[in-house]
Amino acid sequence: MTKLSIDIDESTLKRLRAIAAREGQALETYLADRLARDAANDETMDFTQEQIALIQASLDDPRPSLSHDEVMVEIDALIDGL
Repeated sequence: MTKLSIDIDESTLKRLRAIAAREGQALETYLADRLARDAANDETMDFTQEQIALIQASLDDPRPSLSHDEVMVEIDALIDGL
């Protein structure tokens, strides 16, 4: 396995976690599924910076995966803070 390295800011990471949460998945699962789907569709594996950032953020995150319910609590708190 090859490890990727890219800098990602906290706001981007939060946005990517929200995307995964909308799909009802932990970020790591969402990324793996997305990459597998792209490969299965025989799409070009020319990753964009955002895709690379998604992968790296998942690999670097030392925290345990959050359940959908836990993420939704965080998202609701963010929305309430707007």
